Amino acid sequence: MPSSERPTGTYSIEFYDKIDGQYALVDTVQFKDKLRAKAGVLNYVNVVPVANTTFSEDTLNFEIKTSHAILKGGSIELTLPPELTLLDTATCDVSEISSAAKCVFDNTARKMSIVDGFTDGPQFDITVPLKFSIKGIFTSRASKPTSNFVFRTLDA
Repeated sequence: MPSSERPTGTYSIEFYDKIDGQYALVDTVQFKDKLRAKAGVLNYVNVVPVANTTFSEDTLNFEIKTSHAILKGGSIELTLPPELTLLDTATCDVSEISSAAKCVFDNTARKMSIVDGFTDGPQFDITVPLKFSIKGIFTSRASKPTSNFVFRTLDA
């Protein structure tokens, strides 16, 4: 899917001044639709099954390279194609992203989010591929390629 561009909603900028050791609000300005958020692209995505068999439980290893930074507090959202089922017992390994990172599963929507992994510095180093795995995905009966995985990076 091509990148999209959309305007932001209303946001405020507050100005403070330090007076007698205390910060005091001196002005607030509100803007609407002054910034345009533009999505970045994925340079590459590699998805490799461990067992590589059909109609069985498997682990998928993911490697993603983005063209844009993931800002501090951001997250990644992955939606599986309809041919794959996210089992209730699914787990993930995101240790190569961060020791604080964790996965949040939504089995009904076939989604997994990686949260709390982008907490160091202002942004995640985009020169390093993101590597993680999901154990507990049930593969389809067919050996043909699946439809699309959907990856999204989200700001805080």
